[in-house]
Amino acid sequence: MLNPSPDMTTRLSRARETAFVGRAPELEKFRAAVEGEPDAPVVLFVHGMGGVGKTTLLHRFAAEAERAHRCVVRIDGRSIEPSPAAFRAAAAPACRPNAVLLVDGFEHCQGLEGWLRDQFLPSLPEETVVVVAGRRPPGADWLGDPGWDGALATVPLSLLDEETAVEMLRRRGVDEATSMRIVAFAGGLPLALSLSSSVAAGPEPATAPWTPGPDVLAGLVTRLIGELPSARHRTALETAAHVFATTERLLGAVLGEEHAAAMFAWLRELSFAEWSSHGLTLHELVADALDRDLRWRNPQGYEQMHRAVVTHLLDRARTASPADATAATRALFHLKRHGPMRRYFETIRHEGEVYESPLRPQDHPVVLDLMARAEGATSARVAGHWLRHRPDDFRVYRDARTDAAVGFMLCLRLTGQRECAPDPVAEMCWQWITRVGPLRAGQRIMILRFAVAVDERGTAASINGGVPNVDLTAQLRVVRSWIREAQVAASFVVTPDPRIWSPLMEVDGHRRITEVAQPPGRPVTVFGHDWRAEPVEAWAQRALAAQPMDPADADVTAAAPAIGRDAFDRAVREALRHLHDPVALGASPLLTSGRMRAGEGTASAVALRNAVFTAVREIFDEPRHAQQYRALAVTYLE
Repeated sequence: MLNPSPDMTTRLSRARETAFVGRAPELEKFRAAVEGEPDAPVVLFVHGMGGVGKTTLLHRFAAEAERAHRCVVRIDGRSIEPSPAAFRAAAAPACRPNAVLLVDGFEHCQGLEGWLRDQFLPSLPEETVVVVAGRRPPGADWLGDPGWDGALATVPLSLLDEETAVEMLRRRGVDEATSMRIVAFAGGLPLALSLSSSVAAGPEPATAPWTPGPDVLAGLVTRLIGELPSARHRTALETAAHVFATTERLLGAVLGEEHAAAMFAWLRELSFAEWSSHGLTLHELVADALDRDLRWRNPQGYEQMHRAVVTHLLDRARTASPADATAATRALFHLKRHGPMRRYFETIRHEGEVYESPLRPQDHPVVLDLMARAEGATSARVAGHWLRHRPDDFRVYRDARTDAAVGFMLCLRLTGQRECAPDPVAEMCWQWITRVGPLRAGQRIMILRFAVAVDERGTAASINGGVPNVDLTAQLRVVRSWIREAQVAASFVVTPDPRIWSPLMEVDGHRRITEVAQPPGRPVTVFGHDWRAEPVEAWAQRALAAQPMDPADADVTAAAPAIGRDAFDRAVREALRHLHDPVALGASPLLTSGRMRAGEGTASAVALRNAVFTAVREIFDEPRHAQQYRALAVTYLE
């Protein structure tokens, strides 16, 4: 992505300053802080609903600070990894004297609030001014700490009053009569006023009472963008609304490299677009409205775009440097929000409350205690064995505020059967992969053996969704390993809570393999996936699908073929030979055999490939078919 030129930055700053209205009390508090007036606050906590103008206010604060010859440091909570280390790195320039730190989108890393209050802010130079802007007000702990009396100013942003709203529209060139109609429709929400002013020349706004919501914003955006110049513009907009952040490279993967720069420049001019070093984002409310609306209007184009995005982001996650790997995986993982796991992500409110770290020597007794409390003495003994022999395979999850261990995960990487003793679960995993097909030189298996977290009541339990932030952080680590560690031939997930984990395992392509007794504790269920049978590329398209796959798209055993048996067998062999050739798969007679739903182009080819992988995986679940499976895997899959 190219950063805006100095001339463009100057033009945008002038336009923003000309259009800015109201917020006089907020500006007065900020100026007092910047000028170092006695009793002025040094931290302003700005909060308000989406679209109320927090980002616009921070742009104005930046201009004010620069005029006062202050060094302005900006952080977008959406664009950083929600961890103390990442935040501290992004804010490093603010540790110098005479700085103003502006943090926007704090709701995306709200879990860092306690750490920010208790550790980071007290470490800054005394004259540093900090503004934190998010959707939620500061927590009660700020008010209960006498150290923050007078140093913190809570700044709630409300809707604009009618006079200010009309003045905002006047500065945007809207006549008074039209302004009154817009205000009657849009109320005082700045985002709605801004979008409405851009379409003021269109049909008159409705006079019915208005409340800000995605459907209303979708209507405003539709009227704002009007008839798009081309289908390419629609796809660019659809892509930007769909992803974590849009870059020219991502647009190039979807639209073709020759169109990326022009489409990115067009997106950047939209009034509801913002950009940072990580890429371009649309306002969250607008992006959600556009994504749902465009998905409904053009489902086939939506699906094609989604698949191209998955391919691009997967390649980025696999090839990113170790320092960028987590951020790249997070961008890919974000696409799960468009699939059957959407409701799960809606439970995550405060990313950043925990962060991951390597195991420290002083963590050993904590891990054993958590393990015994969660699963009993038998599991604790097994965990103790791995602590002695595989300490590097542990990851610990710590409270960002206190640094205390609140959970851990053990992800084993094993290359031989002798390494598995005395863990019966690891032994069973090795027996399974040996039966399916021995590992080649350099290959290994990966076992998510233990994952434990402590909830708000202090109860330790195997991760089961009850502590979403630990759960999400651990999932990111596991998925990152699946897609980046090419030596992993098979992966396993072990849990004592199969009822809770089964839906996620189904999405992630890990099939239930067996149950292992652990007397006197609860038995554990093992899920597994052979990456030689379904490589990462095919797995990603299925696991990150924008909607749950219809079973009819993947079930090759449901009905008798409409073509003859000999022709059907030949078609299956041809499909195996051309698993990675979408053109050949798209012409396969299997698509019209009655076993696959009719489709078009790439979507049908991918559905057929997934169906073949599913059928092959059915084979290796049966011990008597191990030899046939190995023949298929060696000939076609590896």
